Amino acid sequence: MGVLRYGPGEGAVEHSHPQEQMMYVLQGRLLVQIEGTTHELLPGDLCHMPPGVPHRVTALDEEVIVLSCKNVIGGQGHRI
Repeated sequence: MGVLRYGPGEGAVEHSHPQEQMMYVLQGRLLVQIEGTTHELLPGDLCHMPPGVPHRVTALDEEVIVLSCKNVIGGQGHRI
């Protein structure tokens, strides 16, 4: 699990990984695109990215804080 902080317009470019991932928004609004479908998440919202599925995230507010949960596979997890 990691705490991720994004400024406006920051986030992650489209990517995928072998781990499933869940993101829970603590503060701000986060734009999430999963397999081409876009969702705007608010504080208290949770999203799930299945393994191997392309996704991207973009912060919409001044400061966006999320909890991100992802398994460690082959020594790779979050790069924080």
